[in-house]
Amino acid sequence: LFVLAGNTLWSYFSTSFTSVADTFKKNEGIFGKVYFPRAIMPIAITASNLFKFGIQFVLFLAVLFYSMYSGANAHPNMYVLFTPVIVLTMALISMGFGMVITSLTTKYRDFTFLLGFGITLFMYVTPVVYPTSLFLLKVSPDMHWLISANPLTGLFDLFKYAFLGEGILNWIGIAWSGIFAIVIYLLGLMVFNKTEKSFMDTI
Repeated sequence: LFVLAGNTLWSYFSTSFTSVADTFKKNEGIFGKVYFPRAIMPIAITASNLFKFGIQFVLFLAVLFYSMYSGANAHPNMYVLFTPVIVLTMALISMGFGMVITSLTTKYRDFTFLLGFGITLFMYVTPVVYPTSLFLLKVSPDMHWLISANPLTGLFDLFKYAFLGEGILNWIGIAWSGIFAIVIYLLGLMVFNKTEKSFMDTI
């Protein structure tokens, strides 16, 4: 259940991020022929991935309820009401990061080859398959900043605590996730809008 909860969230983030990061590359034919507000594409991509997330989320709930019926030690609580906020915050982070990356790839085409490697590394410092407490106990104190600075940490911890009733509930980390989501989205939107004005000259 713990791993499934983490994978459900991570799948939505990684899929949305990589899809948005390829926006200019995959849609250069459309962008070059028809004018429309380009920023609609990242939003549409992220929103469409909600359908996939919905399917995975329903499967997660099915396994959760079956496991509880079978005697598993899981205790969903009132924090499940934060699920839409968690998903929205994660969507903003994935769009913000993705728009920055896709803007860079218009000039540095080889940058796309680093995406797969980078997203894999990012997964290792995100509490997807391990609890944050285990990372803090087992890893050198000099490395704690990696998971503490990760804007996804608070979201994953809150999601797992809400549906399983176990783990760390760090409100400072959750607040950091929200602040970071807004900042990175606005930054990504600004870079994206600036790039789309001249990307046909460089793509």
